[in-house]
Amino acid sequence: MTRPLLRYTSLLLLLYALYASPAAAQMIVNGTIKFERKTNLHQQVRVEQGNSAAQMPGRQSLLNNIPQYNIAYFNYHFTAKESKYAFEKKDAVNYDPYNMTGLAAKENIVYSNFITKKTVSKKLAYDTDYLVADSMKQYTWKISDEVRTIAGYLCRKATTQINDSVVVVAFYSTQIMVSGGPESFNGLPGLILGIAIPRLYTTWFATSVEILQQGEIQPPDKGRRVDNAGFRKVFLDNTPAMNKNATMQSWWMSL
Repeated sequence: MTRPLLRYTSLLLLLYALYASPAAAQMIVNGTIKFERKTNLHQQVRVEQGNSAAQMPGRQSLLNNIPQYNIAYFNYHFTAKESKYAFEKKDAVNYDPYNMTGLAAKENIVYSNFITKKTVSKKLAYDTDYLVADSMKQYTWKISDEVRTIAGYLCRKATTQINDSVVVVAFYSTQIMVSGGPESFNGLPGLILGIAIPRLYTTWFATSVEILQQGEIQPPDKGRRVDNAGFRKVFLDNTPAMNKNATMQSWWMSL
């Protein structure tokens, strides 16, 4: 085989390997992603209750009666136009009997329209379902060179902050050309497949990605309609000012 022909053949093989590989599918715009949300309850108790001798007996008693992790599963349906993140089920063994993961964010449904830049979120607060309609949240992301693989997709790390000081670590993949993610997170040049919020002791990671031809995605439509300001007022009006968990609850409800 001549040298030019050898080079040509090698180039064809390389191109075939690239385009036959799922990792090279750069134009994915329709599909369903399964997310696992995992909250480290034991770490939350240890940090929030501190290490004073007076608190040790009560803290240990609580740790003995709750699982280490609270785990729940969500589905994220997406197209180039819109997405819907919705609670699927809680883990049969690992659950949160003391509702330590937030009153307003346990079983969210978040619909986002990438064309109109609007969202509709269904959130439960104090035994009432609310439909929170507002504009898509704006995040200031700082992208780094760190990468990791999530659900078979190469992802790059980015960080931002919510509520002025709460750090959010995200991992997004440019192999899926949708600027969305779990909860209300968005604004990166690819779909977010992983989120970690250390101060909430919680992670959201994709466990599978299924490429589908999606039809129209419908926003939630049952609940008391408010905007973000109205929903925040519900929280402030119903939460005692001295509740030591009030700050963390407010972070949860802002997701």
